[in-house]
Amino acid sequence: MQLALVAQRHTDTNLALVAAAPHGIHFRILTPAEALAQLEFGDAALGCLDVLPTLDGVDDGLWELGALAARGVRTLNRASTLLAAHDKLLTARVLHRAGLPHPRTRLLELGRPVPDLELPVVVKPRFGS
Repeated sequence: MQLALVAQRHTDTNLALVAAAPHGIHFRILTPAEALAQLEFGDAALGCLDVLPTLDGVDDGLWELGALAARGVRTLNRASTLLAAHDKLLTARVLHRAGLPHPRTRLLELGRPVPDLELPVVVKPRFGS
């Protein structure tokens, strides 16, 4: 069985996760394309795709994570989970559908009128921080 962390970059966090693997467990970082080419049924993948540096989306690789899960690779942090966690608007919608309390969330778009907002407010980009 192979175990891989699927990521586009070797960040400090990703390197620390791989280094923390128990003795005797071979855990390595693969790009989404490498994971798709190398992992098979019964292998395991930990999806660690990050928010793009431009803060307008998530690293490429969501499709590959979905394809890995469909072929029987045990996938933690599946594509839908990563997207829901990285996209603040989607996170708010998921929490609302689950009936969980969360701050009221509004999407502000460039060139569109700003709706009336009850103060105080926190303004954050949709992706990133």
